[in-house]
Amino acid sequence: MHWLQMFLLGWLFFGITTVVLLFWLCRRTAAAVSAAGNDPRKLGAFPPRRAEFATSNLSGETRSA
Repeated sequence: MHWLQMFLLGWLFFGITTVVLLFWLCRRTAAAVSAAGNDPRKLGAFPPRRAEFATSNLSGETRSA
């Protein structure tokens, strides 16, 4: 019975610790996202790029592949 109590207490401690860590991580992520929402430069990791496909470039790439 003693080992069963230890197992259940360990399982409970693990569950509570997991919930607390996930709550902390969610709060931290939400704070970072809301701070980045005020600055449009922080929203994306990469700068926006235009897709420029011309028929000559595309056909040349497919021929070389």
